[in-house]
Amino acid sequence: MGLLVQNNSAGNDGPDYQLDGTELIALARSANDPAILVSTLISLGTAYERATRLSEAKACYAEAAQICRNMEKPDASQFAASIGHLGDILVVEGRVTEALPLFEEGVDIAKRYKRVIDEANCLRQIGTTYMTLWEPRPANKYLSLALDLYRAGGWAFLEVAALVHIAWSRSMAGDVEEAAEILDVAARCIAKIAHPWLFGTTLLTFARGDIHYYKGDHDLALATFRGVRAIYQYKLPMRDYEAEVLKRLGFLAMVQQRYTDAEQAFIVSAVLNWKTEEFINIAIALTRLADVWLAEGDVDAAINLTLAIGPQIVRLGSGKEFADIQLRFALAAKSRQNLVHARETVLKALKEYERVEWRYGINRCQELLSV
Repeated sequence: MGLLVQNNSAGNDGPDYQLDGTELIALARSANDPAILVSTLISLGTAYERATRLSEAKACYAEAAQICRNMEKPDASQFAASIGHLGDILVVEGRVTEALPLFEEGVDIAKRYKRVIDEANCLRQIGTTYMTLWEPRPANKYLSLALDLYRAGGWAFLEVAALVHIAWSRSMAGDVEEAAEILDVAARCIAKIAHPWLFGTTLLTFARGDIHYYKGDHDLALATFRGVRAIYQYKLPMRDYEAEVLKRLGFLAMVQQRYTDAEQAFIVSAVLNWKTEEFINIAIALTRLADVWLAEGDVDAAINLTLAIGPQIVRLGSGKEFADIQLRFALAAKSRQNLVHARETVLKALKEYERVEWRYGINRCQELLSV
């Protein structure tokens, strides 16, 4: 059954691609075997994800997870997989507060059934979710736990991925030199792998671009990100990763006051995220676009865009991006002479910046409050 669904998912980039899992699910239900139904739902959910139909994928994973909860002896791997996939979709929708408990449930399930690889994967997902919230300390904690398990199990590919994400979390915390050293460890791990691994080497190069950026070597960062984007465009097509690289290119263009290039980068990033239904990342890209318009002096357009997409980020409930949008709301209120609301919103942003220890945001809020 699972193979049948996977075959249906082949060629999902073609213009005539169609996927209708209704008959497959009906057939699985008719077997009156929960294990068959769970397997089919997970396979179908994966196919829907490949087709970037996340709402349908989410429904499949949610039903699979609930069936597993009701089974006396579920397949632990499938149980953890359904929860992990469902959580990932909730994260890209911006529903992080719902995703984290799911990943924690996945860790508990994996421990109960002694599924070390699933435990490590769920720990990694918790860590990367905290990175979405720009909270490097808990991110580093959970990623390090995952790394220990990957190393103990001899899963070299996953070890490299964990190392790169740990480096990113250390960069977020301002420990750029430590992050660079961690990437060197990841590079040595890749060198030990017997065959070329484009995904791993590209991910490593992507992270090195961030190191160059944080160190202030913007020209080297620009060249690095352009090369990485070309790989994600042509050799290793991955829209979500390409969208993230474009955000970096947009940041660099802003720093260098190349506002036309920044505008184009953020728009294309948003479009790529729209194609993959990563709604929270669409909103983040568009808030950066609002920053470009503000820098260009088009204040009304920047405010209107902020007010239009802000509620999507507010769904995060916490984290740096949440604080950023509160700060933008405050600036919009201030520009429209609603000073009381502006002050209240700045205080919300300040509280969150202080919690995640984001010094730049704290300083910006204090500047606004002092005026």
